[in-house]
Amino acid sequence: MLRAFLTFALLVGGGAVGGAYLGWGHLEQWSQYQVTLAEPRTVGFPRGTRLAQLATSLEAQGVVTDALYFRLFVRLSGRYGRFQAGNYRFEG
Repeated sequence: MLRAFLTFALLVGGGAVGGAYLGWGHLEQWSQYQVTLAEPRTVGFPRGTRLAQLATSLEAQGVVTDALYFRLFVRLSGRYGRFQAGNYRFEG
């Protein structure tokens, strides 16, 4: 019984680690995709803007392709603390 439980736990744990690895690889690949903007966009972020608001605004302006992926990548990469309030111009 214990052996069956340990085997099950190992399979579930291995699947979770493998899934997380593949998921991170997908997010990292997504982060390398360059969006082409027809015209420059300026997006403002006042002090206190939450990550969800930032992501939604960037997606609405066409700066990122997916707000959820953006939020996940920022959180998992530990880059959230680097964002500062202000107006940003995006070109390309």
